[in-house]
Order: sequence, then structure tokens, then C-alpha cells
Amino acid sequence: MSQLTVLENDDRWILGLRNTRISAVRRGEVTTIELGADGWIKVGNSAVVSVGAVTAPRARTESLAAVSEEILEDITRSRILSAVAFKSGALRLVFDSGIHLNSRAAGRGSTVEISFPGVFSWSCEGNSSAG
Repeated sequence: MSQLTVLENDDRWILGLRNTRISAVRRGEVTTIELGADGWIKVGNSAVVSVGAVTAPRARTESLAAVSEEILEDITRSRILSAVAFKSGALRLVFDSGIHLNSRAAGRGSTVEISFPGVFSWSCEGNSSAG
């Protein structure tokens, strides 16, 4: 990815990450999704992971902390289809593998940090956010 474009709406930023390949996923106190040398997304382990939309009938969801290494490997082999950061503090990522990752705006473990040095930086922990 050579340059990140960010489209700002009243309630969200649409991050121009479509087709960006994930270079690594590292799990720790938070999970870091590395996007090559250009940037990263850190998500609290209370984020919800699903195959398909979380609102789909019979959708199976589990916390990021509980997902298998296989799911993390699937994310690592994926490209981003959609990345939306909500000004409320929520985050939604959709990968071409069919995996969705949603982080809510409030609650324990709902940390989100997005960093593309010199281009875009945003973080939120619970209900506080800084752009």
C-alpha cells in the first residue's frame, strides 16, 4: 500500500484499505494486525470475530481472545475488503476470507488504535477517543 486515503463522514472514517494484504497478526494484551511497513491496527481482545456478518441468522461469534490460531492464520492470509472506524470508538473490519472483526465502542477490552504514521492516527479506549 503506497498511500492511505481516509473519507470522513459525520459519524465515521472510511479507511481506504481495500485490497490491503495483512502482513502479520500478533496476539498479546491487544491483537495487532500489521499492514506491512505502512501501518497497523491494534484491537482489544474483547472484539468479536465471525465468519460472515455478525447480524446474519445463526452467525457464530467469539471473542478475539478465544479464536483459534487457524482463524488468526486465515486473517493473516487475507486482504481487507472494508475498514470503518466509527467516531463512537467502534471498528469494523471485513476480510476477503469471509471473516468479520467488530470492536464495540464501550466496555472492558474495547481498545482500538489505528496508526499510519504521518497520514492518520486514531485511538479509542472505552468511550474516550482521540483523532
